[in-house]
Amino acid sequence: SDLPPLSEVMDADQSLIGQVLRSYDAAVMRHPLAANMSTSGVINVISDLLRHFLTKGASQAPEVGSLLRQFFLGSCVVAPLATVWFSNIERPFKGWDPARPTTVVCKTACEQAIFAPIINTCFMTCQGLLEGRRLSEILQEIRSKFWDVQRGNMMTWIPANLISYKFVPPRMRPLFSNIVAVFWMLFLIWKTSSKTAKKQVKAA
Repeated sequence: SDLPPLSEVMDADQSLIGQVLRSYDAAVMRHPLAANMSTSGVINVISDLLRHFLTKGASQAPEVGSLLRQFFLGSCVVAPLATVWFSNIERPFKGWDPARPTTVVCKTACEQAIFAPIINTCFMTCQGLLEGRRLSEILQEIRSKFWDVQRGNMMTWIPANLISYKFVPPRMRPLFSNIVAVFWMLFLIWKTSSKTAKKQVKAA
C-alpha cells in the first residue's frame, strides 16, 4: 500500500519533532519567504561549520566571514529562488495526478533541467563575488566545474526529488530540500570555495 503523505504523519505525530514541524508549517503558511530565508541561512551555516570541522578539526575556530557569507547565500540567494520554484512547479502540472509516477518523474526532470543549473550558477557566482574574486575568474571556474557540480547535483537531488514530489506537500518541500541540502551544500561549498580552488592550483 502507498505510504501516507507527510502532512498526515505530521498531524498524527505528537512528539517534539512533530510539534516543531507543525510550527514551521504554520510559519510557512503565514510568511513563506521569511521562513524559508531563515531556514536556508541556518542550513548553509551548518554546512560550512561541518566543512570546517571535517577539513580543519575543532582546534581552529571557524572563520566568521565565511559563516556570514554562507548565511547570506542561503537566505538571500538560495531561499528566494527555491521559494519561487516550489511555489510555481505545480502550475504546469495542473490536472495531472500528483501520485502517478509519470508526474513525479516529469517534475524531477524539470527541476534538473531548469532549476538546478540556475541555482547552482547563481550560487557559484555570488559566492565568488562575496569572496572578492574577479567576475572573469568566477566565470572561468563555472565553465571548468559546472558539469562536475551538475553530476553531483543529479546524484543527490534526483532521489530526493522523487521522494519530495511523491510524498511531501508543496509548502513543506523547501524544508525537506533544506534537510537534504546540508549534505549537498557541504559538497557545493567545498567544490566552489576560493580556498579549494587555491589548493587545486597548488596541487597542479
